[in-house]
Amino acid sequence: MSDLCVCESTLPNGSQPNCATIIGLQKKFIFVPLFDSTGARNSIDLSAVLNAAYFTAKINHVDYSKRWYVLPEMKNVTSEIGDPTFEEFDDKTKAFVRSGVRTALGSVIHGIPSLEGAINSFRCDRVGVFIIDINGSIIGTISDDETLLYPKELESQSINAKLVLASGDVSQKVDIAFQFSLNDSDSSIRVLKQSDLTGVTPLTFTGLLTVKSTYSAIGLSSFKAKLFVENGSALTKFPVKGLLAGDFALYNVTDSLAVVIISATENPDGTYTITYAAQGATEVLRLTPTKTGYDFAAVVASTITLP
Repeated sequence: MSDLCVCESTLPNGSQPNCATIIGLQKKFIFVPLFDSTGARNSIDLSAVLNAAYFTAKINHVDYSKRWYVLPEMKNVTSEIGDPTFEEFDDKTKAFVRSGVRTALGSVIHGIPSLEGAINSFRCDRVGVFIIDINGSIIGTISDDETLLYPKELESQSINAKLVLASGDVSQKVDIAFQFSLNDSDSSIRVLKQSDLTGVTPLTFTGLLTVKSTYSAIGLSSFKAKLFVENGSALTKFPVKGLLAGDFALYNVTDSLAVVIISATENPDGTYTITYAAQGATEVLRLTPTKTGYDFAAVVASTITLP
């Protein structure tokens, strides 16, 4: 920490039990906004039932300020702390000034260019990170009353993702680096072991896929919506398959009214013909798909103007 003095009135005990919980090799990062839209600090409530439903809700939260952003599995993750700073006097004694800064570095193998941009966008907010190690443990910072596990605070402006193109014996990847905040003491690190969870394997956590859309054959009672995920190709996209009529909602922005969807037929994969109650010419519609594992915000923002 940056505090110059954290001494207690009595010296703390310096021993630890024989069966200590040790942090394993780091495999995944989960970026989390430090605070949600209400000003509350995001955390894991240690008194909650920590099952699949709990974590699925975090990853798929409709409020972006409360959502967990899970990165792909990392390779060659290192986390090192720099030397502390001391002031040295003429008699060669020293006075502590500040702790060294802890940094982290890792690589997403076969990372695509859009991943670089997504990670660098986290500089725009105050964020923290939960770390998942090779044992499936979740690493964070314990609250003062030990009832919450917070993501470790980052220096947001230090976040940097860099696309490395393949060359020689090096594969394409996205290198990710950041600094931890001096306000987040290593002594407050705690581990939530996989055995503490109920039917959950954190190493299998995956983040949401960002879905985009294009529209064609637009009429007053139907249109075609092509839903896809960026995969690095300029032409061939990854189709979002398997949605049903109940997975879509349609809204007339011009009239401020919901529109009844009659059918949603998929053909080919990821392209849906949406039929609905006829609307007026030049009116604007908004399509809202819903499916766990996907972020449809870009689809919702891309409205459809009827001919």
